[in-house]
Amino acid sequence: MSDALTAAGGTVASTTIVTSEFDTLAPDDETRIRSELTGEPLTDDSVSDMLSPLGMALRAGAPLNGQTDNNLSVLRRERLIQTTTGDMTEPVSMVVIVGGSDPAMILAPSLAQRESDIIDLVSIGNHITVIGGEPQGAIASSVKTYSEKNIASVDLP
Repeated sequence: MSDALTAAGGTVASTTIVTSEFDTLAPDDETRIRSELTGEPLTDDSVSDMLSPLGMALRAGAPLNGQTDNNLSVLRRERLIQTTTGDMTEPVSMVVIVGGSDPAMILAPSLAQRESDIIDLVSIGNHITVIGGEPQGAIASSVKTYSEKNIASVDLP
């Protein structure tokens, strides 16, 4: 995916995976993690609250050792996200969400909710273009979520 974006003239600033660990969190763990996220207002949606630092980092950047970077460290430590490549210190102008699921993702309905939350959190800033994609033959499609959020989507080989 990164190679295709680079070949098309884009720059991949970072790659982050939102893991399925959200689906197995006990209520006590959710409460503990949310309490460790500094500066983030708490709502009645715990998953959105925990994804909020990722949205902030994409919209505004996460300078090293700053509040957002520290919050991302909490999410990494809890294995809720994996930043696999790149630099999240600067804001981005485009986010590509690769959705869909395979047989290993047994809780696909929650996947759609996480994707929806991420789209909402990133779309707060008007300067970010959000595009969705999914592998051809995904067991659970993300296209419905993308369509409901009015973002363009493509099938990926």
